[in-house]
Amino acid sequence: MVASPSLDDIIATNPMLDDIIKDPPFELSETDLSVLRTPEADFVPHSWEDIKSIIAGGDMSLLRRTPSDLFNYIMWTLRIKKEYGSVLKFIVKNIIPLNWYHTCYGSEMVFPCMNSTPFLDKSDFCIRRNDWPYALEEGMIHLVAWTKTPITTDENGDPDTRSCEAIAEFIQRTFSNLIPEGHAVEDSVQWFRNRAKWQSIRRLDHIHLILRDMDEEFVTMITGQRADAVICKDSGSQFSSILRWSSKLEPGCVGGVISNPSNPSKKPHPSKKPHPSNQQGPARPPNLSDEPEVPEVPDL
Repeated sequence: MVASPSLDDIIATNPMLDDIIKDPPFELSETDLSVLRTPEADFVPHSWEDIKSIIAGGDMSLLRRTPSDLFNYIMWTLRIKKEYGSVLKFIVKNIIPLNWYHTCYGSEMVFPCMNSTPFLDKSDFCIRRNDWPYALEEGMIHLVAWTKTPITTDENGDPDTRSCEAIAEFIQRTFSNLIPEGHAVEDSVQWFRNRAKWQSIRRLDHIHLILRDMDEEFVTMITGQRADAVICKDSGSQFSSILRWSSKLEPGCVGGVISNPSNPSKKPHPSKKPHPSNQQGPARPPNLSDEPEVPEVPDL
């Protein structure tokens, strides 16, 4: 079996990529830099105990995507910023419900909310699958809960007591019926909010949810997305190997997606029909090769 290439191997064939890593579209942690230089075949995903330990410790920079997913995420972010102006503009147009009204004050995009408490009014939040999830062992799912209501924080940038109580109540209300008798919600659901330094999208508050052994039909119901839903990733640009992908790049290119042959769960489902419960989200993944219709909002 031939070992999968590392980022160093890719850079050796296309030095242009080294410049991208040195000037990424969002801050890369030391963990990210280590992951990028790890061959896909040698990468080990997070276990449930690992996730719990990292969240309890409070240093979310230790969370890792697979090498190919992280590199794809960097390239995707560059492409989206070029085509839309910002990732938030893409999120507003393609991820959150289409009826989320927003206003602009100078350079600020504001989402008027119905309730000042996060996750209390159903019209103020939505839950979606994370298209760029952290690397998790089988049986875990990574979701994002977006909220129009700002999550208030303490002096360290972490959710304050009021916000933590609101989030805990939201999680209990949403998931408690699926938790086995005698088990705490924390045994199946972990949550965190990145501090500003590690947030790639800062103008629309959100928390991350990591689920374990959760009923897939229930997840489809609350997100409006099937497990095979692809919104952010341009599957049409995938290639069979990292080296083949990198050889296609030319100076100035910021598109493309690396396939992840070591993770069979990434393969597209033969049926791409939207789930009937997906009434608010987009009916199909956007075609990023077309010129996007950018909303009239300021650069963020």
